[in-house]
Amino acid sequence: MATWKKFVAVGDSHGDLVCKSALDAAVKFVAHYKPSLFVHLGDAFDFRALRQGIKATESDAFEDLEADTLAGYQSLEKLFNAAGSAEKVYMLGNHEHRLCRTAESHPHGIIRQAARDGVEKMESFCGRHKAKLLPYHIEKGVFRSGKVTFVHGFTANNLSVKQHAEHYATNGGVCIMGHLHRLERAAANKQGGAEGYSAGCLANIDAMTYASHRLATSRWSNGWLFGAISSEGQQIWEAKQIGNKWLLPTGVEEM
Repeated sequence: MATWKKFVAVGDSHGDLVCKSALDAAVKFVAHYKPSLFVHLGDAFDFRALRQGIKATESDAFEDLEADTLAGYQSLEKLFNAAGSAEKVYMLGNHEHRLCRTAESHPHGIIRQAARDGVEKMESFCGRHKAKLLPYHIEKGVFRSGKVTFVHGFTANNLSVKQHAEHYATNGGVCIMGHLHRLERAAANKQGGAEGYSAGCLANIDAMTYASHRLATSRWSNGWLFGAISSEGQQIWEAKQIGNKWLLPTGVEEM
């Protein structure tokens, strides 16, 4: 009989733009499912104040940044605590990368140092929760368990799920990504076969006004992915809200 390793993968909670009901449902599910592996796929913070880059004379973005940072850590704390003793992985997304980029190259020294302090806080937080922190990077920002590969995501188009599976999935494996905010499954053209999955998001989609003019936003939905991994293969399920209920298969049973 195969030994199965249960996992949960969530992503794109976006700081103070989080959907509180979706977050609460995910936290409750993680505590109930008791995974051996918990992965946050990135964009736990929105960092919209850094979207165009903070200028030396700007101060009005501070309150937004403070609220966003606080809410982001509160969401991560709830999820990590629910995961208990599970192996934890937090991969930075393109939104966290704004902070890293500011810390590395902002021309104003005070802002650059403040961003460095923010990066150090993120590292300290993960250390305290014994979570592996991965950068937003096409090679270093990849985590694998068995034949399941996890990434934040590096393209955002109609073929992204398929493209990521073809690039990152092993033969007969699966690539799970965040970034797209939509629940999607796609087969990849790969020897031995492969599949790609997009994990939806935990964000309040209506509150993300900077994306309200995009047709692609109509495909966004709250949700997350979970499943089981063994040496013989893997099974992936999606958690999706139907009406005001979350209907979820749980457990692993062999027949």
